[in-house]
Amino acid sequence: MKLIHTKTLESISQHKNKIVRLAAYLLESDSDYIIQKMGQVTPDSDMTDVVSSINQDLASTAKFVNSLAKAIQTVDENDVSIELDNGETNFSKIFPNHYKDGEITIFGAVSYTHLTLPTICSV
Repeated sequence: MKLIHTKTLESISQHKNKIVRLAAYLLESDSDYIIQKMGQVTPDSDMTDVVSSINQDLASTAKFVNSLAKAIQTVDENDVSIELDNGETNFSKIFPNHYKDGEITIFGAVSYTHLTLPTICSV
């Protein structure tokens, strides 16, 4: 995960769609998954709390990936997603540095295209 500038955060906040905002943030910060509960874990945390936090963050990430996949699957040949109903709907404009020729790469090695269903590698 890398630090991002205030200007980048302001740009991300302009997106009206929650999924688009989250995707933009994850792409710009090079995050591998959503870190919410894990941010509250300390070296003194009980192992049950650690495992629960990991579980909750992975569940949030999976829910996000599912929502993003729905939007990506509806992207047409003009890079417009009919799943996005407010704000910008053109993926090449929403993700100019991360979307090209019908493909977006998010979470490192996971690539999605509007031509195929997303494939997530198992660990």
